[in-house]
Amino acid sequence: MLDFILQYKWAFFIGGEAIFWVSIACFLLLRYVWNYRKLSKLFILLFLLSDLWMAAIGYLDYRRTGQFETFQLVILIFLAYALFFGRNDLRKLDAFIARKTAKWRGIPANELPPAELKLTGAAHTRRELKNFSVHFALYAAVTAVLIVMYGILPAESLPPEPSGPLALRLALAGIVNHETAASVLKVWSLILAVDAAITLSYVIFPKKPKKTAASG
Repeated sequence: MLDFILQYKWAFFIGGEAIFWVSIACFLLLRYVWNYRKLSKLFILLFLLSDLWMAAIGYLDYRRTGQFETFQLVILIFLAYALFFGRNDLRKLDAFIARKTAKWRGIPANELPPAELKLTGAAHTRRELKNFSVHFALYAAVTAVLIVMYGILPAESLPPEPSGPLALRLALAGIVNHETAASVLKVWSLILAVDAAITLSYVIFPKKPKKTAASG
């Protein structure tokens, strides 16, 4: 049975992801459309189990092959997102659906669930810095694990272009001495750089509150 699961690991991975998204949809439907709030919590447990299922497949496949390959890397990224960002994103989605279904049911505006507070100024900048710090910590942790496993790309194997500091050339080349892992880190380094630029823009130019139309 285990050999069968590992032979079709990608199919089981996709199945686990499908269960994850179906369980979230069922959670929201039961909670806000049919008002079965206690029953809806079972689907929270189900999508947590789907994450554990993916982690177990990745670990067992690694034990069998002795190699950290694309499959383990994909699972690691999914689990890292769920651990660092999943809870917050689910909370935002839950609040959004709560307000939408309340409006759909015709509940008066003063009785609607509170909307997410829109931060501006220094408060918004602090939140962006916190989010970037989490992103950077996750990037650094994964990179450190991959460096321990595969080592750093030797300087002589780095492409001559673009020229610049060694750290920049290393990041653009993917940092680690493993083709698949390096490809992922190259993309992630670019995403991190964009995230850093956006965060820095809020430090220099804090977000201003939206202007409300003057009443006549």
